[in-house]
Amino acid sequence: MRTMIAAGMLAVASLGVSLASASSSLQETPPPAKPAAKPAAAPVKPAAAKPVAAKPTAAQPAPGKPASAGPAAAMEAPKLPPFAGEIVNFDRRGARVVACVDASKVAVPPRPGPDGKPVAAPPPAPAGPPRLRIWVIEREVMQELMTTGGLCDPSWSPDGKTFAAAGVRGVFTFTEPNFEPRAIVAGQLQAPPPGAPAAREYDDPIWSPNGARLAFRSSAGGVSRTDVVDVKSAEVLLKRDGPVKVLRWADDQTLLVDAVRVPVP
Repeated sequence: MRTMIAAGMLAVASLGVSLASASSSLQETPPPAKPAAKPAAAPVKPAAAKPVAAKPTAAQPAPGKPASAGPAAAMEAPKLPPFAGEIVNFDRRGARVVACVDASKVAVPPRPGPDGKPVAAPPPAPAGPPRLRIWVIEREVMQELMTTGGLCDPSWSPDGKTFAAAGVRGVFTFTEPNFEPRAIVAGQLQAPPPGAPAAREYDDPIWSPNGARLAFRSSAGGVSRTDVVDVKSAEVLLKRDGPVKVLRWADDQTLLVDAVRVPVP
């Protein structure tokens, strides 16, 4: 009997040792979920940082705006009072601008109605003949030249003291300070009566580089011509029949008519 008790105690002791070793082995084994979570969190941070790196790239076009704004500002039309009319064309020389304006096209500003909301502008009147005027603008000073009716295509002389303008009335120059008109080529002051030949129209006066000569185009009855006159004496130096699109000076004695060199005596 003593032998059986001793054997039983040895069996219980060995069972306790095996349970203790099993328990210690369970405690020493690390949980497998925690190490797996750490590598998964690491790639998330670089992915979130990508949009931040894209901002400098998106901002690169911004420095190009000032460069493109320079030429646009140089060609910007002058500002005139609303009652002046619509600008047809203009020429700029430094801070001074001379502009051809059609006074028949005046923008009507919207007027507020009884409820304070703007009222629709009335329909425009039927288009009539243009009423052309020349304005001289220098910074904040604006002057309408009443002696320039019917003239357009103003062009400054090389020294910036005189401008030329042309129309059915002819070709005129206007010199500071009062810009009194001087006829270089006389045209018609009034429209021809019905049935009479159409009046000759003059346009696009161009100064020679030394300011001594004026070249311009003219047309009558569908026939075009290029003329050159001496500014001081109003002497006609050249008459060349034929259509022309682009008229420029190569030098003081050579005219470019649609890129064709034409000597001027």
